[in-house]
Amino acid sequence: MPPANLSREQEEWNLVRGNEAIRMITGQAARGYRSPSWDLSPHTIELLLSHGFLYESSLMGHDYQLYRCRVGDRIELETPAVFGPETDLVEMPISWSTDDYPHFEYMRMPTMLAPGLNWAGGVLENWYDDFDYMTRIGESGVLTYTCHPFVIGRGHRMLMLERLIEKLKSRGTQFRTMEAVAREWLETAPPPKR
Repeated sequence: MPPANLSREQEEWNLVRGNEAIRMITGQAARGYRSPSWDLSPHTIELLLSHGFLYESSLMGHDYQLYRCRVGDRIELETPAVFGPETDLVEMPISWSTDDYPHFEYMRMPTMLAPGLNWAGGVLENWYDDFDYMTRIGESGVLTYTCHPFVIGRGHRMLMLERLIEKLKSRGTQFRTMEAVAREWLETAPPPKR
């Protein structure tokens, strides 16, 4: 269930429970977090900080650049946004457009239809063009593709993903963990604005 639908206590219980499962499997706690459906609660950032997370990847505040998560933002209709203080939690870029699920999954529900089932070649072109644009507008950046095994795992989609990786490799792209990128960014990032 998305954190926005949970009480603070329920959200923390789920966070601790999930992190314990990761620790049992890998021998170490999670360093990063992505919320179900990229939906945070007003408590998520504070909970992640209190449980030692390094980075988060759900906010969609920039397409290619890392930034510090904030707490206490106030966004109301017809009034200027008031931004809260920055934290030590690093936000990694993410976007619905570079997620396989909305492109490929067909869902039919009583009140909505998610058509999905897009042509893999078109998704490949979109995903590569996002990379191409990122390299044209800046000297560096991070582009995160989100792939669900049960979505990307179909044959024609796996071939598309292989083609994307080959195209990115031919451009000298670095494939790195979010943890490594976040730690490197923190070495030169200005301190949080509080």
